[in-house]
Amino acid sequence: MSEYLPEIDKVLNSFFNKVILPGDSLIVITPMKRYHMRSESLAKLPKDTIKAQLQGKLRQDIFMGTSEYRNTIEELYKSFSGDASLEEKMEIYSTFLSRLESLRRVNEKGLIQFADYLKTMPGQKFVYLFYQKENVPQYSPKFLMQQQFQHQDDPFLTPKFMENFDFFNRDVKFDVESVKKAYADSSISIHFLYVTKTPAVKTPVTASRDGAAAFSGSDEITMVERSEDIFSAFNEISQATGGISDSSANAAVAFQRAVNASENYYLIYYKPLDYKADGKFREIKVNVKTGNFRVLHRAGYFAN
Repeated sequence: MSEYLPEIDKVLNSFFNKVILPGDSLIVITPMKRYHMRSESLAKLPKDTIKAQLQGKLRQDIFMGTSEYRNTIEELYKSFSGDASLEEKMEIYSTFLSRLESLRRVNEKGLIQFADYLKTMPGQKFVYLFYQKENVPQYSPKFLMQQQFQHQDDPFLTPKFMENFDFFNRDVKFDVESVKKAYADSSISIHFLYVTKTPAVKTPVTASRDGAAAFSGSDEITMVERSEDIFSAFNEISQATGGISDSSANAAVAFQRAVNASENYYLIYYKPLDYKADGKFREIKVNVKTGNFRVLHRAGYFAN
């Protein structure tokens, strides 16, 4: 997440009042740290005390963990506000976009190691993954049209702009299939909660989902939503574990829907007829003969 939203307080209230039970343990991963609260530790302190401590850590870690990202965007706007030439501005844009991309990379190795770790823990395991919608700086359509009109005799201008836009061809930078199989194998239900409420942008920009509003603005840069690569990847991962994906501006509402899904499930056991411990991934399919049901289940397991 890029900012601590007020709804997170409601999420924590719901979690500590209605979800976590005696004997449960809790792992919280922030942009900065990982906190592991074992069942013995949770039993020693009142829930309100633990909740208050966690609120403070979340506020601090989210602010510190995303400070470089926010500062990079602010520096980009300051650079564009000067009298730099078009070529210089394009170079500045490329440099800052590269920095932003490096700050949002997903650690594939860390994801798989976390799945392997959770697999060793006994009992039913649930992961609630919050991801806040991303707005990134992009040339405004009005600025693009003005520049192309003013430099229509420059045959190299359009290729330069296209080179800049390559930053927005956001392909998933990690092996989604490997992560899906790792989490499916570890019997973890991942609920992917996509928070569509974005932080207030201090810089004077035209915020628009598709850039259409930027035609009437005077800014050279506009903030446009670009989270499709992360959304599609974690949507697939949650489905592979039997979890749900939910999008909402209200993190507390999305969390409650995930909790409801976590509390209502069946455990189905079966023994493969021809089991071979060859380390290959075995897919699982569950069909219901009657009724109009949507069946959620893990995708499979490694035969080890």
